[in-house]
Amino acid sequence: MRLLLLVAAGLSAMSLPSHAEFVDGSKLHEWLLASKRADSKGADHRDYSDASLLYGYLEGVTDVALDGKLLCPLPGGMKVVQVEAVVYKWMNDHPELWHHDGASIVVAAMKSSFCKKDDQ
Repeated sequence: MRLLLLVAAGLSAMSLPSHAEFVDGSKLHEWLLASKRADSKGADHRDYSDASLLYGYLEGVTDVALDGKLLCPLPGGMKVVQVEAVVYKWMNDHPELWHHDGASIVVAAMKSSFCKKDDQ
């Protein structure tokens, strides 16, 4: 029985399509707006769910970018809400770039706010 479950799990995993850039700028912006709504009285359960996805995504992208040396060192004590504010502002200033993948948008926003030209 255990072997049958392992084979079934393996086959189902192989049949799932995968794509590394599943979050584009439009989806990232949707999550940012949901997070803003989650801070207000008119939020619903979907807004809280999307805000949680946003925070996890921002933390993950920032951590990977820092580990991969794609970002300069960031100020100590930085919280995810500060990353959120930086990305939100950058996206509002650059709506023409929302078609790019979300990770590159997060990195560009963080670089423009915290990295000197020499560090980029």
